[in-house]
Amino acid sequence: MTITLSDIQTACRNKEFAFAEQAIIHFIHELFNLSVKTVTIRQDSLSLNSVNGILYLKEADPKSGATSLFFKFHHEEKEMELKEYYNGQLLADNGFPIDMPLYASHEVGKQVVIYPVKTSQRLFDVCKPLDVLELETTEKKFFDVQLAQIELDKICGKKYEQSLHAAPLEKLYDEPILQLFVRRLTDDIVTKKDSLGGRYELFYANKPCAFPGDTTLDFEELKKLTWVINGLEYDITLEKAFENALHLMSPEAHMFPKNSGTYPAVIAHGDAHNGNVWYNTKVEDNKEKAFLSFFDPAFAGKHIPALLAEIKPTFHNIFAHPLWLYDSVEADKNLNITCKIEKNAIHVTHNWKLPALREEFLITKRDYIWKPLLKKLREQSMLQDNWEEYIRTALFCCPALVMNLRANAGNATNFHTPQTSLLGFALSVMLISPPKQGKDIISTFFATLS
Repeated sequence: MTITLSDIQTACRNKEFAFAEQAIIHFIHELFNLSVKTVTIRQDSLSLNSVNGILYLKEADPKSGATSLFFKFHHEEKEMELKEYYNGQLLADNGFPIDMPLYASHEVGKQVVIYPVKTSQRLFDVCKPLDVLELETTEKKFFDVQLAQIELDKICGKKYEQSLHAAPLEKLYDEPILQLFVRRLTDDIVTKKDSLGGRYELFYANKPCAFPGDTTLDFEELKKLTWVINGLEYDITLEKAFENALHLMSPEAHMFPKNSGTYPAVIAHGDAHNGNVWYNTKVEDNKEKAFLSFFDPAFAGKHIPALLAEIKPTFHNIFAHPLWLYDSVEADKNLNITCKIEKNAIHVTHNWKLPALREEFLITKRDYIWKPLLKKLREQSMLQDNWEEYIRTALFCCPALVMNLRANAGNATNFHTPQTSLLGFALSVMLISPPKQGKDIISTFFATLS
């Protein structure tokens, strides 16, 4: 029987690591003719749709001379529809800070990258303690991380402006980044544009949603409710939110000007959340300086929709914290959230707020990515009239589609508690819609962009 990346990913999600490790040994040998002695799979909650770890070789790698290598692969449903993953060379050629792999397979269904083992930490691991420790005990690290993030966002912002162009609509169908948005919403973006399917059906349709206080609703009931969150009314239902997402994320909706056959596009990594960013250090002027570099460019592309380029890092590096998306059990300890159903609305109260570091990240994203990009699009007459609605809808897709928001509906590594499930749905609503009156943290952010 042929072992696929899907089989390996499923085994890891079920904590069948012995099987997965043996399968990886065979897989890597077949792809790259590397003789692997043992494999250690990284078992952490950050790997929502990917698997990574260390390969220990029987003999030194002919390219690097190393006896251990770092591997990572990202597997999605319906990968056979994709043209290419891991276009790292494109990013390197255009001046993005990226670590290039020693080995890369671009074959559909077998997309794997292998790197030298680094002593650097992922930025996610560096930031996590800064979210949960007292700020004064980590002040220098906080400052170092903040400066490194500013430098990276400045680089990316400039690269987006430099690479902005009008791309033919047909190019969009070949962009891997669609896999993270519309391809997760429907079974066929060509012939079923108006039909929700994909992860919507897999995660939510006709399934129970358990919330705090022994409140359980069928999703078909939940999706028809409006929301009142910390006293603010949101005039949208989950049913409408998913319908809007299917429409606005479809390839044709990206055309601007309308009926032009083109859309504004940039070169980008596309999935630069902090799990795909190395936190490096170097000595400069007798001082240690931190700098960031990308890896795992699974969704990098030459024609990424301009307003989609920074969506994933904006959500995952900011609004997914502190920890509720990745470490639900840990987040649950400090979360106080309740709900009640009244008059066709679900009323939610919570004590969630952004940690100080994530507030700084949001300011950095605003000043060095979003405001310059929107300004450039306006100057080039390439900014669609509903740009805020589009950005909000794309942000909504991140928590709603990256993993199952229903409690205890994920896998052995990634799952939600009733509390983090309710928070996830509530934040998804806040991302896609402003409150009818008043402001929340997300509408305040958008007010600074106009």
